[in-house]
Amino acid sequence: MANYNGIIMKKNREFFEDLNKLTGSALSGVIGIKNEITKTITAQMQAWVKSMNFVSYEDFHAVKKLASDTKIELEALKAQLGLAEAAKPSKKKPIKEPNKKTKLQKEQISD
Repeated sequence: MANYNGIIMKKNREFFEDLNKLTGSALSGVIGIKNEITKTITAQMQAWVKSMNFVSYEDFHAVKKLASDTKIELEALKAQLGLAEAAKPSKKKPIKEPNKKTKLQKEQISD
């Protein structure tokens, strides 16, 4: 009977080793499928984002810096223009009154 138990134990060990290999293979197959699905979804999302014409992070910050620099330059130019206008003498001409002639003056000119 001891021999019989040894055969059963050996068969049980082989069974569990085979079960271990089978589950390991199944698990690696599932992991492979998961990786393929992840790659496919990632590729689809990248294509979708690319089709939306979003601006890249680097481009956004480059334009933001350009706008900031332009704003600073505009403020400096406004300040220079204000100083130039304040320093320049006024060249306003006096407003001329329209030439108002009376009827008598017009008659005298036409005679």
